[in-house]
Amino acid sequence: MAAHFQVLRRLLAGADHIQFSLDREPGIERTCLLTFADRIRRGSLDAFLVRINKTLTVNAKRAALWEAEAALARERTNHPGRSDVEVLFAMLAARYRVAVQNIPRPRDRWIVHPYPAINEPERASVCLTDNGQRETGRLLQGYARASLRSIDRYFMQIRRKIHLLERPIHSSSADGRAFYGYSAYSALVVIRLLDIFRVTYNFHLTGKQKTTPAQRLGLTDRVWTLDEILAFEGG
Repeated sequence: MAAHFQVLRRLLAGADHIQFSLDREPGIERTCLLTFADRIRRGSLDAFLVRINKTLTVNAKRAALWEAEAALARERTNHPGRSDVEVLFAMLAARYRVAVQNIPRPRDRWIVHPYPAINEPERASVCLTDNGQRETGRLLQGYARASLRSIDRYFMQIRRKIHLLERPIHSSSADGRAFYGYSAYSALVVIRLLDIFRVTYNFHLTGKQKTTPAQRLGLTDRVWTLDEILAFEGG
């Protein structure tokens, strides 16, 4: 984990501002804050811890989404002429003001997002780098963006496209035991497959914006074909 953040530090050295959305993984918060302590002090990096309720059933997730839709509809009525983005941002700002009034310590201010996604029910976040001097507008933008959706999508694609990393199979007669039908005979195989997938994901697969992650980071100006990736020799 420490090595991973050091690599990110080098890759993102030219970025004017960085925002991390962190899962509640043991050690990740401390490692991130230590690695980027200088940028945090300068105010050019913010880190948000994100939590979601992973125990909800599909029906409960849908009910939460319907409640959010109803709340959004009420706010639209109260603020005619505003776009949905403006209404949601106003709802987020109101929740932040209440948190500031009632919670003295910035790092205890968990803000529940007013419109959770179906795959992120009851999403809430807290700014780990808020020292009480951060600009409110920037904090609100950070709370609005804080999400684990992108990394969850990445993990989902890994599990679906790399058979070795599919979730184990459980059955009612297995007495809690799991069957790893595609277990790798060597850990090196997993590392190589992950490297191949990482390059493909970053330079070949496009998202909703029709661009790759490498394009959005400014590492390239186009989508690479699989033939070009396989023929690449560096230099």
